[in-house]
Amino acid sequence: MYLLEAGVVVGAASVLGGCVGFGLSLTNTALFYMVVELKFTAYVPWVHLGTLMCVTVAVTYAAVIGPVNTVNNRSIANTLKGN
Repeated sequence: MYLLEAGVVVGAASVLGGCVGFGLSLTNTALFYMVVELKFTAYVPWVHLGTLMCVTVAVTYAAVIGPVNTVNNRSIANTLKGN
């Protein structure tokens, strides 16, 4: 359950961060090209975006699976006591 929750949080943050970052870079680039009077074309780096998403998912899985397995292998009483 914790792994799914962490995955959803990381996925949502990645999508939101990607959209905000792309929007800001698009706005800044369009403004620059407008000032210097050049033609503007938008380009989405799909390979870099896909690589970043895959690495993010892998690191999240590696960081969460150890603590989740540790907690799941203990009894509830020991978990609540903090032992």
